[in-house]
Amino acid sequence: MPLNVVIADDEYFIRKRIIKLIPWEKLQLTLVGEAENGDEVLSLLADNPVDLLILDIKMPKLSGIEVAEYVHQHTPHTHIIILSGYDDFHYAQSAIRAGVKEYLLKPVQQEELLQAIQSCISSIEIRSDIHNRLQLYEQYEWNQQLSAVRDGSRTYEDFCVSYPEFAKYKYSIYCTMYAEKSPLQKASELSERLNQTNLVCVHSQESEYICILQIFVLEKEDFKQIDNIFSDFIQNQEHYVYLYLDEVFSTHSSWTAYYQRSLHLIMERYFSTAPTLYIRYSHRAIPKFEQEVLLLRKELSAALHTNEEEVLRQYLKQVFQSLREKKNCTYLSLVITEIFTIYHLYFHIPEQLTQSVSDFAASILATEHSLDVLEAEVLFYGLECIQKIETVPSDVVVCRKITEYIEAHFCDPTLSVSEIAENLGMTASYLGSIFKKVHHCSILQYLSNLRIETAKKLLKDGDLKITEIAEASGYSDVYYFSKKFKKACGCSPKTYANSNQF
Repeated sequence: MPLNVVIADDEYFIRKRIIKLIPWEKLQLTLVGEAENGDEVLSLLADNPVDLLILDIKMPKLSGIEVAEYVHQHTPHTHIIILSGYDDFHYAQSAIRAGVKEYLLKPVQQEELLQAIQSCISSIEIRSDIHNRLQLYEQYEWNQQLSAVRDGSRTYEDFCVSYPEFAKYKYSIYCTMYAEKSPLQKASELSERLNQTNLVCVHSQESEYICILQIFVLEKEDFKQIDNIFSDFIQNQEHYVYLYLDEVFSTHSSWTAYYQRSLHLIMERYFSTAPTLYIRYSHRAIPKFEQEVLLLRKELSAALHTNEEEVLRQYLKQVFQSLREKKNCTYLSLVITEIFTIYHLYFHIPEQLTQSVSDFAASILATEHSLDVLEAEVLFYGLECIQKIETVPSDVVVCRKITEYIEAHFCDPTLSVSEIAENLGMTASYLGSIFKKVHHCSILQYLSNLRIETAKKLLKDGDLKITEIAEASGYSDVYYFSKKFKKACGCSPKTYANSNQF
């Protein structure tokens, strides 16, 4: 990220010489202003965020030391390089007390100036990294504490003891977000917009494409401003994004049902073909579909046992047409889970399944957002049930390229199937079908397994912190990493690391 620089000296030609000595583009520096006296420096500081100040020690109105003292008190993140014609310990000592990072004698040479600038850049980067890590840790702690309230193991009153600033908020609401590209980044952007109002928003990642935001307000009326913020956000999205807002609830009530329902009802996206904001401020009763599921079990089994591809295709078309007509995410979840239960029960498809069938079905539902893509996915596994698909050598070659690309880029948290497909010059659906044919799992499942195995190895080594291991394994959110790791390994990363120390 470019750093902002101000150069201050009462002599015009000295300022211009300093500007000429600095390779601005190479060092990613931006000159935001020049000043010939101390007052002008303070004016520039008031109007611009300044990272680095190159400052003459003796200027009109306010001296360099006086400016440095002001900066040290009011904008301590600004790094200062003093240029002085005085080779005197008293001046250097005053500069150090004022927080000056480097003290150079005039006439300054390019090499020593660049060394001083590079030293300041390194210091700024270290401070920025520490700041970012502290923010991530604070977000992690918030999510851990809010998760405890949500699960009922802690009360909201207890939470407010640790975070007293939340005590004034009477109401909350969950917003679930599905984004096919950079979901955590988009959730962070939306959270930041909401936090700029009188709302408070905390966000976390729930799966590869789903994040959940929890919004706190003083009064129910404050939710009125949400519509405009969310609508504007949706309209400016280049890629598919679906936002679901559920029922407003009291912060002092039980949160569990609202949280679970919000995650469940994000599947409403399957009935929306374009980026959409769906708001339901009141809960509606969920219908039951026992008879429909029993009929599905009977008819799908019959279609599979005909051993005819066209019969299966036509039957699944009817099933998905029914899903489109009902537009009910509960029915959708039941149907997909039942289909894969039948596949696995009678034909052991998917092969080498390492999770329960319901978890497998849930993972597919959490990944897609189109009923057409979902239908193709269900059909793919159905065809495996009624015929033995031979793996041709070219498919193996393509899959080797896919795995090589994943292994080279898995530490990038934004890595997606569409990116892999684009780099290999194929469509995402074609790539996915070949990969499943050879590996009997999806590309995302392979990527997730690789990340977890990498994390396990790093945890065993014991050389890195949990946040660093999460980052090295391809997770930008340590809370989400902990959640995924615990689901895969049955314990938290910290517990796993401790159990492998001896």
